[in-house]
Amino acid sequence: MLRMFSSAVVITAWVTAGCDTDAGATDARFADASAPGARDAAEGSAPDATLVNSAGLSGSVLFNLVPDEQCRYEPDGNLFFPLGFYDLERRADDAEHSCDVPYVLHLLAEARRKRQTSTPNGTVLELHSARVALMTVEGETLRFEASGELPNPFLVTTNNSLLLPSDGSSVRAVAAVETIPLEYASQLTSFVGEQILVEVQLFGTTLDDEDVALAPFTYPIELCAGCMIICSSELAADSLTPEDVLGTDCPDQAGADGRICIEPDC
Repeated sequence: MLRMFSSAVVITAWVTAGCDTDAGATDARFADASAPGARDAAEGSAPDATLVNSAGLSGSVLFNLVPDEQCRYEPDGNLFFPLGFYDLERRADDAEHSCDVPYVLHLLAEARRKRQTSTPNGTVLELHSARVALMTVEGETLRFEASGELPNPFLVTTNNSLLLPSDGSSVRAVAAVETIPLEYASQLTSFVGEQILVEVQLFGTTLDDEDVALAPFTYPIELCAGCMIICSSELAADSLTPEDVLGTDCPDQAGADGRICIEPDC
């Protein structure tokens, strides 16, 4: 039995200046964000979360965006997920499956200058990494003691850029962040049917080599087992086609946020 979710919410979005809309791919190399030397552990050298932005910039994450039918995430999109869903079915074992996909947030980030400048061409801010913390709904950091090698919080990479105009107006861009890597998904089975929280903080650097830390973004994710992953044999038994199941949703095999993954090997 497939459990279908319809959790997208319409928002009114606007963009005050152009920016790079190609969301960067994340990297599965994890570094302990609380360990000494963590600044240099992720590509782009993520700064400390308490950094005061000497560049005179401020920024935050607004939403987890909904993809369009072509699986594109646009900074001027008007749909977002207020609550995430991630299916742990067949991701919690050691076998390789077609639906072995991590949970990725496509975050709408917004940044601006706190003050106007005389720089005529504005400032380019390169987003390069993110600190991710997995927590209980009470805000307690999860400990992955069984694995011994999975830090929490941890650093991953992302990639996008924003051209911040000198007049202080805001600019938006999309940052793709691998929030629950598969190595972590296999350790979360005790939370099936419950929610966890993720806290994501994006980091960037200007072309003048000044580090910038955006405000942390906290997001709830409900974990399930078998709610968004279906075997191809089940489709055949019910005389269904993949199009019958996927409808007009983005066919990215995510098995998350209402988007079904069809597993061909079962």
